[in-house]
Amino acid sequence: TLLMWGSSEHGKLGNGVSDRTAELFPKKVEGLAPVVFISLGSTYAACITSDDRVFAWGFNAHGNMGIGTRQSHSLPQEIITLRGKGVNKIHCATGQVNPVVLPNNEGTEGPHTVAVTRDGRLYSFGTAHKGILGNLKDKTLRPVGCDQLTPYLVGSAFSDHPETMKSGYLDGLKVIQAVSSSIHTAILSDDGAVRCCGCGSTGRMGIRKYMEGLSGGRSRMKCYVPAPTVIEELQERHLHATSISTSHFGGAVSPSGSWPRA
Repeated sequence: TLLMWGSSEHGKLGNGVSDRTAELFPKKVEGLAPVVFISLGSTYAACITSDDRVFAWGFNAHGNMGIGTRQSHSLPQEIITLRGKGVNKIHCATGQVNPVVLPNNEGTEGPHTVAVTRDGRLYSFGTAHKGILGNLKDKTLRPVGCDQLTPYLVGSAFSDHPETMKSGYLDGLKVIQAVSSSIHTAILSDDGAVRCCGCGSTGRMGIRKYMEGLSGGRSRMKCYVPAPTVIEELQERHLHATSISTSHFGGAVSPSGSWPRA
């Protein structure tokens, strides 16, 4: 049984209410089979049920619910295209308490969602701003036409170059965890490597591209990386990550092993 409480803004409690009233006590979310996994974003939520179905509800102006529209919903909606795909983990974007809502949110900054399957595939959906979905080759800032309103299989054809056979991102890797924050994504594969894509400003992705070939603080704010890129420092220290987490300005990993002495 899924119980939720707190602010009902954007319909993110899944109880049919979408105003700023607060649910002070746990309340059952109706209409779902037993829930086996839940993820809460800042403005929306998603879950996986025991019958191998995936649902989302709340704010959806950027297609981050993956249901094919930009319409928000205060009741759970099934992500039909993920049915039967074996999704066992899903992560909703955090760090966007007051998202900007424009007449047409195409190509603007907003939430995105990532879902991992049992066999290690990664799906992403929502805004493609700054390359956070891993679906772009080179058009990263305000990439109109590249938002994903339904789940995109990372590694398939580029959304900004659909004539391409496939991007090859994450080829040969088995993804075991992926997490999304406001403007970047972190991905953990079964070999213990961590890869990030999206906006690398403030060094939040931990990759060297942020430090190389740049001069001055302003240019570092323009570090957009559409390809999932390995965190070199972890790899070179032979650290095998076992878990990852992100926030608006940075990320964290839980490695096995210990740091070598200098």
